[in-house]
Amino acid sequence: MPLHLASFIICGVRGERPAAARSALQPQRLQEPHLPGGAEAGPAPGPTGPVLRAEPLPGSQTWPLVLGDRCGPRNAYACGAGRCCCRFGCSYDVEKDSCTACHDDDPDVAAFHIPSSHLWEGRAQGKCTKDHSHVCGRSCCCNAEYLWSLETRECQHVTVVPEQPEEAPQIPVPREDPIPGSQTWGTGETCASRNAYLCNDGRHCCCRMGCTYDVEYDECRGCSDGNPDVTNFHIPASQLWKSRMEENICTAPHSHLCGKSCCCNAEWRWDLDKRECVKATVLQTLRTVRPLRQKPPEPAPIPGSQIWESCQDRHAYSCGSNHCCCMFGCTYDVEEDACTGCKANDPLVEVFHIPASHRWPERKQEAECADPFSCGHCDSKLSHPCGWSCCCDAGHVWDLEQRRCVAYHPTETPSKS
Repeated sequence: MPLHLASFIICGVRGERPAAARSALQPQRLQEPHLPGGAEAGPAPGPTGPVLRAEPLPGSQTWPLVLGDRCGPRNAYACGAGRCCCRFGCSYDVEKDSCTACHDDDPDVAAFHIPSSHLWEGRAQGKCTKDHSHVCGRSCCCNAEYLWSLETRECQHVTVVPEQPEEAPQIPVPREDPIPGSQTWGTGETCASRNAYLCNDGRHCCCRMGCTYDVEYDECRGCSDGNPDVTNFHIPASQLWKSRMEENICTAPHSHLCGKSCCCNAEWRWDLDKRECVKATVLQTLRTVRPLRQKPPEPAPIPGSQIWESCQDRHAYSCGSNHCCCMFGCTYDVEEDACTGCKANDPLVEVFHIPASHRWPERKQEAECADPFSCGHCDSKLSHPCGWSCCCDAGHVWDLEQRRCVAYHPTETPSKS
């Protein structure tokens, strides 16, 4: 039955990152098998030599029952503790969460198939009815850690020394990097609408894996399915989840959309065995570097401007004591008694414009507006039009976290915003 059916989809995993397309979980060969009571495995033509060690698939205990069978629909067999092992000749594919690439001529099938089992009546119906056996190739094989006894015509258990599994080193996962000021996006502009998810603090938004925060658009952009974070940290087989395919959402707690799959949120990792996102213990260093706050120009009130009827009509803004100061990008011309020569690409505009302010409702320009210094208004207090954006007034800087212009203090520790 196809794995993309909703009834087959289960959340869950182990390790800091998904395995490659093909998992290395394969049965391991064991030397010198010993049957109970010193019995021999049986004379040729039964299987001889090393047997295979059972390797239960992490999380396979979460696979749903299909007609009472948890393992068979995924080319596996029950191998203890409610888990499944791949049939001989098959390999586990973590992205499909199933045993695939089954080959009749696989060496394990050739070495361990039960002689003449292809003639069994049940095998013709796709079943192996002997205890501790499973379908392999066109025949049947005894399960891992069992050998076929030609004398008793049964699969007999092999006594083996349990192997202590090696814990794979954990790959560091990204640290959480809340977007400054994203708590102001409000209910109308949710995290998801800007390619982000709600951070652990329950207030800010964090960019989805594979996306980068663009301060000029005030949203996460440049999302790529091939981004290394998506490649390394997507949840294996999550592209098959019903919620992901049909509703375009990720329902596992602490997960979010990334590429065509789902990813655990920053500082969480997928546990393949538990099939859930768990808190990561090994984290990357924080990669985001935001520009430090620069010292803005000092206010330069224009002498005599207190008699002007309007500052904005002369490309200026009110700057205290009833005077006016030139908008950033403009220069005072004493002969014109006004600020002139305004340039949208002036260095002051480029350095000190408020990110994304060109998108503010009151600042958006009409198509017929040719002079950005004369059209529109700035929504934030202590700010003025500069170029197609807004700038904080002289002596002030934009606080990205608070989303407002604040007085600049030279003794203040530079802000990450």
